[in-house]
Amino acid sequence: MIYLFLFLFFFLYNIILFFIENLYLLLCFSFFSLFLSFLYRIPIRKHFSFLKKNFLFLFFIVLCNAFLSSFSYSLLVGIRLFLVMDYTFIMFSVFTIEHLRNVFLKLLSPLNIFKIDNERLCFILAIAFTFIPILAEEVRNIKSILLSKGYTFSLFSFLIHPSFYFVFFFNRLFERIDRLEDVLKIQGY
Repeated sequence: MIYLFLFLFFFLYNIILFFIENLYLLLCFSFFSLFLSFLYRIPIRKHFSFLKKNFLFLFFIVLCNAFLSSFSYSLLVGIRLFLVMDYTFIMFSVFTIEHLRNVFLKLLSPLNIFKIDNERLCFILAIAFTFIPILAEEVRNIKSILLSKGYTFSLFSFLIHPSFYFVFFFNRLFERIDRLEDVLKIQGY
């Protein structure tokens, strides 16, 4: 039950965050995020490596917003997005796939009125959440394979030779899907 409240808090926190216009209040939210990191014992090194990986994305968003609107508004959007990404990292460090499945099972329980099988629906959602890190791992593997073969891994090379990337990606993705299908057949789904 506590994970249900955490998930609902996570959802409301992210919604409220985008309505805040005050930078000082957003700074308080960043201290709250830092407090949650310490509370859930998330290693600082792991936390900062996640933020370092996403810094270019945040910078790109701030830069695009700076062209389209004022710099102060683009900075506000960047800080909000940073806090949402930070809190998402914290929550997905705390939640396991089983916790998410149980949360969705409780949230979707009103669908029992319409005779919808919540167990299967939550199982599908759990598989979808499991598949996201698999996709990221596949991209890292493709990058290392192509680098070992002498290809450069950049946006320019992706635009010039997209078939190299897509062939590797879909080939490895379908291998993973076949393995997942075999496991599900063995378990009787």
